[in-house]
Amino acid sequence: MIFKRKNIIIALWVILLPVPTMALNHYVPIKTLTLKDAIFLALRYNPNIQNLELGRITQKFNIREAENVFELQYALEGSLLISRSKSGGGRDVRTKTYNLTPSMS
Repeated sequence: MIFKRKNIIIALWVILLPVPTMALNHYVPIKTLTLKDAIFLALRYNPNIQNLELGRITQKFNIREAENVFELQYALEGSLLISRSKSGGGRDVRTKTYNLTPSMS
């Protein structure tokens, strides 16, 4: 009985011993900033910089829109009309009309 109790205590000691040492060995590296990163971080919330960035984005959009004028534009439109009517003799008449219109400019 004493031998078993001693083995249980040793087993618990071996299992639980690494837990505090793992917490002490947890290393968080310190991040260093380059000069460029530090400047970007300092200017991130500057309203003038934010406005310039929005201006740059709108200029890119305007350039893309101007390029789009010279690209081939095409469309394909279609429609289907189904009509059903009954004549006096009880005969059922169905009419289907298809329309497909391509366009290109």
